Amino acid sequence: MKTKIIYIAVTVILFLGCVDTKQKLGYEAEYENEVDIYVGDVKSTDVIRKWFDSYNARDLETVSSIEHDDVVLYAPNGMIINGSDEHTKLAEQFLSAYPNAKWEILWSISSDIAFKTKPSENWVTTCVTVTYGEGDEATTLQRIIDAQIVDGKIKLVYGYERTVSKEETEQNKIEIYDSSITEIIDVNAEIEELADSIMIPEGPVWDDSSKSLLFVDVMNNKLFKWNEENGASEYISPSGNTGYAPNLGQGLLGANGLAIDSEGNIIVCQHGDRRLAKISNSSSNDPAFETVVDNFEGDAFNSPNDLAISNDGSIYFSDPAFGFFDLNSYQFVDSELKGLDFNGIYKYSPETEKAELITKDIDLPNGLALSPDEKTLYVNKMGMLDSNPQIIKINLETNESETFFEGKELAAKFEGNFDGMKVHSSGNIFTTGPGGILVISPEGKLKARLNFGHSTNCAFDTNEEYLYVTGFINNQKVYRLKLK
Repeated sequence: MKTKIIYIAVTVILFLGCVDTKQKLGYEAEYENEVDIYVGDVKSTDVIRKWFDSYNARDLETVSSIEHDDVVLYAPNGMIINGSDEHTKLAEQFLSAYPNAKWEILWSISSDIAFKTKPSENWVTTCVTVTYGEGDEATTLQRIIDAQIVDGKIKLVYGYERTVSKEETEQNKIEIYDSSITEIIDVNAEIEELADSIMIPEGPVWDDSSKSLLFVDVMNNKLFKWNEENGASEYISPSGNTGYAPNLGQGLLGANGLAIDSEGNIIVCQHGDRRLAKISNSSSNDPAFETVVDNFEGDAFNSPNDLAISNDGSIYFSDPAFGFFDLNSYQFVDSELKGLDFNGIYKYSPETEKAELITKDIDLPNGLALSPDEKTLYVNKMGMLDSNPQIIKINLETNESETFFEGKELAAKFEGNFDGMKVHSSGNIFTTGPGGILVISPEGKLKARLNFGHSTNCAFDTNEEYLYVTGFINNQKVYRLKLK
C-alpha cells in the first residue's frame, strides 16, 4: 500500500511539472487568427537595457555587438535600416550632430508570441525617452521600440514615436544652455531620491567626518542625517525652537541653514530661537545648543535663515522674518515680539563676538554664498514682496551692492523661488530658483537648469562629486545628482 501511494504522488508531481505554467498576457492577430502572448524571459530586457546604456556611453562597438549582423530596423520616419553596419554609420552621424543626446528607459516588457504558422518568438517592448539639442532647440521624443531577441541579440526592430509637448518637456531633468558647463555637469546622470516625506526639507550640508548629509525639516523642528549605509534618520530634535526666545508659537520655527565649523561643530540658523547656535555633531533628543549670536545692537534677530562661513571663521548670514510668517494667509505678521524693522545681512566676527550689519537694503534676503576668493557675497532676493526676484552681488571690501542676475523672466515660466545657494569651486553659482536649480557663471550667464522640482537649497560634498538638493512643501524629498 505504501509503495502505491508513493507511485501516485510521483506521478502527480511529474504531471504538474509538465503543465505549461506561463502566464498569458494577451493576444496578437496573425492573419485572421488570434495567437496568445505569454510572459517572456525577463533576461531579454537586459539586452535592450545594455543597448541603450551603450548609446548613452557612446560605445557604438557594444551597440553593434548586441545586434545580429543582418538586423533590420524600421525607423519611426519610415526609413528601413538594413544591417548593423549601416545602423552604426547612422548612429555616428546622429551623435556627431547631437553630442548631448540621451536615452532613458521608462519601462520594458518581455513577451513570447505563440505563432501557429511559425515558431514562437521572443519580443521586448520598451518605452524610451530620447532627448537631444540644447536650449530652445532641444527636442524630446518618446519611442516605443519592439525588438525581436534571438540568441541574446537583436534581430528585428520596429520603432514608433511621438513628440513630447512643451509642458511635458518642462519636466526634463537637465537642460544645458552653455556646453562649457558639461565640464561639471554630466548630462547622462540620473537624479537620485535619498529621502521622502520631509515636510519642508532645508539646510543641506555635507559632514565629511561621517560621510553624511545633514539637513532639516523646518516645519517639524528636526535635523536629519543621511548616508549610504543607513539612509535617512532623525539626528537632532528639537533643532530650531527650544524655547530660548519668544516667537509666534507656530509656523516655520525649526532650524534652517546649517554649516560645520573648523572644529566639526554644527552651526545652526534657528528660526524659533532667533539666533545662530552651535552644537556638537552627535545625535541627541535633548540637545544643548550654545548661542553664537542672538541680537544686533541689543535687538533680537528676526529668524536667521542661511549662512556661509569664511576661512577666518567669520559667519555671514541672512535674517528675514520667516519665523513671523503666517502659513494660512501666506503673509508676514507684524508682532510686538519683533525688535528689528528690516531684514538684514550680517557678518559675525569670532573676535568681537558681535554681528556687523552689511546691508538692510535687500527687502527679503534668503540664501547666500561666498565666491571662491571670498571677495564677493552672493545673496538671493526672493521677490515675494515686490515680484522682482534677483541675485544680488555684494563687494565685501566696499559693501557696495549690484544686481547680478534677474529672475523675473524665469519666474513667469517656472515654479520656484530664489532660496538657498552654493558656489562651486569653479566659481559657478548653483542656486535654487524658478525651475529647480539654476547654474550661473561668475559673469551672470545662465548655463544650465536642473529640474529637481520646487527646491529650497543645495550643497556639495567635500570633493564636489555630488550635488545634494532639498525639495519644498510640495516636493518633500531630498535628492542628489552625480557630477563630473
